[in-house]
Amino acid sequence: MVDASLSISQAVIDAGFRLPRVIQKDTPFLLHRRTGNILHVSGMIAQFEGERPYLGRLGAELMSADGAKAAELSALNILAWLAQATDDDADRVDCCLELNGFVACTPDFTEQSQVISGASRLIVAVLGERGRHCRTSIGVTALPFGVPVEINARFVLRD
Repeated sequence: MVDASLSISQAVIDAGFRLPRVIQKDTPFLLHRRTGNILHVSGMIAQFEGERPYLGRLGAELMSADGAKAAELSALNILAWLAQATDDDADRVDCCLELNGFVACTPDFTEQSQVISGASRLIVAVLGERGRHCRTSIGVTALPFGVPVEINARFVLRD
């Protein structure tokens, strides 16, 4: 859990993970945007620095535990962009407002919430009480590149 003296990246390390490098791509959309004190992080897929260790749909090629690990990867990417937007200053994060999770799955798969909980647990492990958030978990037919999870987020920042 982060305290004001830690950076976001150090809090991630303390939680047993490592932040991926952020890679700004030439896209017609922004990967993060701040308006007022709200930071929106675009949908982050389950990848680590371009590698996609989980491919397929939940309920077919993947099980819920795989999906939860994929959701952790999405959350690590979210946290990397949060660190980028705040100069890695954990004290600038007031709270995680919400996560919206999309799970590529078969029509009969009903454990979307358990999958996205992988991301929720990581955000709370890193940010503590400031990481508790509202959330949506939605099943979809397919996601970019065949990944099983995509998550976007909103944070309230302090100046």
